[in-house]
Amino acid sequence: MIDSAAVDKLERHIADALDKGASLVCGGKRHALGGTFSEPTMPRDVDPTMAVAHEETFGPVASFGGVKESGLGREGARQGIDEFLEPKYLCMGGL
Repeated sequence: MIDSAAVDKLERHIADALDKGASLVCGGKRHALGGTFSEPTMPRDVDPTMAVAHEETFGPVASFGGVKESGLGREGARQGIDEFLEPKYLCMGGL
């Protein structure tokens, strides 16, 4: 994470989700490396009332997509990679 404030925000988002009924598939705490490292985290049963569902979370949290202001929520599908690809046309003659 970029700084300790970002780690604090990430921890608030995780705690908020857990307080509102989510459970953890994995992660949820600071990494053993210390500093600003955080474990990759995957909460289960996230709903729109949770901060992680409607606020930007700049950290290693996969909270099952959704339509947000910063993206289309296609991270878990085949179409998710499309945002990072540029189509390229190749024409090879004489094959």
